[in-house]
Amino acid sequence: MKKAIILYILVIILFTSFTTIFIYKKIQKSTPSRQIQIGYMISNNMDQIEFKKIITDVKDQNAVDYIEGIF
Repeated sequence: MKKAIILYILVIILFTSFTTIFIYKKIQKSTPSRQIQIGYMISNNMDQIEFKKIITDVKDQNAVDYIEGIF
């Protein structure tokens, strides 16, 4: 009987710790790991590129995957 209770408490502690770590890592990953920048050269200064659109995997994961798949 005591072994069952100890095992039950151990399972609860393990589940709680894994869940806490998962949620912490999910919240912590707010910086993008991949981004795609779409830009064009400015006509009066050909050395400068202006980026009109930046797509990150935090905002739109499907768009980043789709564009990477095309390339």
